[in-house]
This record gives sequence, structure tokens and C-alpha cells, in this order.
Amino acid sequence: CPSCGADPKAPAAPAGARTFSGQNTVAPIREARGSVLPPGTIFADRYEVIRKLGAGGMGVVYVAKDSNTGQELVLKLIHPDLVTGDEAVQRPMAEGLTARQIRHPNIVAVYDVALWNGQPYFTMEFVKGGTLRSWMVNKIGKDVPLGAAAGVIFSILEGLAEAHRMGVGHRDLKPEN
Repeated sequence: CPSCGADPKAPAAPAGARTFSGQNTVAPIREARGSVLPPGTIFADRYEVIRKLGAGGMGVVYVAKDSNTGQELVLKLIHPDLVTGDEAVQRPMAEGLTARQIRHPNIVAVYDVALWNGQPYFTMEFVKGGTLRSWMVNKIGKDVPLGAAAGVIFSILEGLAEAHRMGVGHRDLKPEN
């Protein structure tokens, strides 16, 4: 489709198997059993949910306010069905702790990785603005100056290079992330 880039011959994605922008995703979006928090909810005795940003294959993502700092941040709750058993809980926690070590201007900072009442969660830097996907969708049918496109790609590669320098490979690189 010239409007959205979708392949008209591709099979339809199952209900719920789309990213924030409506594009197909490899990991199906799971029902967020026990993870949907309405605005005003206080999570972990510290984070006040402002609004839901979206949901994906790994969890539900919110904008929240940290009562300790007054700062807006991202609160990501990992889907409970991904973390059944101690070993399964340790994997996303270990990944979050690794991501927390990476500091680079082109990588969203991970602040906290923790469990609260058995619910694994991350808090991360809240970067205002849209995703790369939303920028790309808004540019469909419009010329993007080579310098702008190259700048976006260069910025992504700089962030990835820092992660790789630290021995970390990004396993979910897509315009929403």
C-alpha cells in the first residue's frame, strides 16, 4: 500500500498482533491480564500512572510520575504470562539490568528494574515526541532530505555501537523502539 507500506498480499495479522502504529509484529500482543492500570493508580507505592502509552509483545507501557522525584517517566510492566517461575522472572530482570548499564544520548535510559508483588517492571526515561514509525508514516509520499534520513540512521547506529561496545545486542530493533 503506498499509504501505509503494508503488503496487500500478506496474510492478515491475528487480532491484537500489531505494534503501536498498527504494523505487524513478530511477537503477538498479549492480553494484559492483571497489568492494565487506570490513570491515577499508584504502582509500587511510588509511581502514579498518568496514561497508557501502549502494549506490545513484552508488556504494557505507561507514562507515570515518580512521587520521589516528581519526574515523568515510562513505567513498563512485563506481561505476567512471560514470567511464570523464578527462572522466567530472572531473564527480563537480567536484560533490564544490562540495559540499565548503557548510557548514551541516543539510547533511552533505564532507571530501575524491580519486582513489586511478583510483577516485574522497568522505569525508563520518557522521551517526548513520536516514534520513528510515526515519523516515517507521516513522511509517506513526501520527500525526506537525504541529510535528515542519514542523520536518523547515523543516530541509531551510534546508539547501537555503544550497546555493542558493552557487549549488548538489541534483539527487538524496530521503529517503535
